Amino acid sequence: MKKLALISLVAPLAVFAEEAATTAETVTATSGVASLGFGLAVFASAIAIGLIGFSAAAAIGRNPSAKADITSGILLPMVLAEGLGIIAVILAFVK
Repeated sequence: MKKLALISLVAPLAVFAEEAATTAETVTATSGVASLGFGLAVFASAIAIGLIGFSAAAAIGRNPSAKADITSGILLPMVLAEGLGIIAVILAFVK
């Protein structure tokens, strides 16, 4: 019974290894362009988060009593920019 369980765990790995060997040539040709694109996406996300944070800090510095309104106003753009960066990192490891 243990041998059957071991074979059922190891057999699918051989299929994935063969598939990876056949697609290795095509992946290396496009990996440089894809890496550049993912890097730019993460860089753009970091710049967007920095600009949003800087603008929020400057606005709160000018009008400290509006802190709650400013914080709620920047929350959605900050989350969308962070989501772009997270998706780019995930896609970089999937590709």
